[in-house]
Amino acid sequence: MVDIDKCIGCKLCLGLNCPPISWKNVTGGFDGPLTAQGKPRKGFAVIDSAFCNGCSLCMQVCSAKAIKEVVANG
Repeated sequence: MVDIDKCIGCKLCLGLNCPPISWKNVTGGFDGPLTAQGKPRKGFAVIDSAFCNGCSLCMQVCSAKAIKEVVANG
């Protein structure tokens, strides 16, 4: 999962071309973290957990440490 409060919108994870990872545009003012250049971000990454195989490559490339593994109960 992506912690949208930590995601800086750098899009490094999108460069993996992983089908479960997509981009959500931010409309209006978003009171979240800034980009690496100190500008308000234009969106954030989203991961569809139903299609994620748990390889953790996205976690490895995320410099903001915004991507975390979700452990299912049971």
